[in-house]
Amino acid sequence: MTSRFPRLLAPVAAAALAAVPAAAAPFTPTQAQLGGLVTGFDGVVLTNTNEAGGTGVVLTADPTDNGGFSRVVAQLPSFDQDLSAFASFDLEIELAAGSTGIDSVSSFIQTGPAFTFEQSAAVSLSPGVAVPVSLDFSGTTGDLTAVRQIGLQFFGPGGAAAPGQVITIRPIPEPASLATLGVLGGAALLRRRRRGA
Repeated sequence: MTSRFPRLLAPVAAAALAAVPAAAAPFTPTQAQLGGLVTGFDGVVLTNTNEAGGTGVVLTADPTDNGGFSRVVAQLPSFDQDLSAFASFDLEIELAAGSTGIDSVSSFIQTGPAFTFEQSAAVSLSPGVAVPVSLDFSGTTGDLTAVRQIGLQFFGPGGAAAPGQVITIRPIPEPASLATLGVLGGAALLRRRRRGA
């Protein structure tokens, strides 16, 4: 006797996903886009390589000492995209073990002909711990139809900038992709259980 349940599950799952109202998704750059991150207006990005076996990139950077703080900026110049359909700009950041010269990060965008600058709140960083950083677009005053540049500012203590900071930057999968994977995984598990019975 064969079960009709797995055949019935796919249309039900598709209908459930279709019934969920579409909310604006976050913008998260691809690995290829992240590969274009270069030195911005402070500090120096020494290298930018694809993360081995991952979806992000690994930067090696030297912050510049600015007296009361040190900073390195990595940005995508000439980004020139319309992000008005997105809710936020999201990434995941992880410092390598031993990278103690950086202790926080914020993301930023520059929009319109005047390159209006807007940034996220700073997020604390600890070596070996991946953290999300997000710039919510709901409060932006700039023109999201003309985002000229996007980037990240990494901050550390002042007095002595530590060279050779290693930073991994990863895209964050959009919630719809995660939901689809969850539904498909659940369907596969149910089918496996039915075959084993």
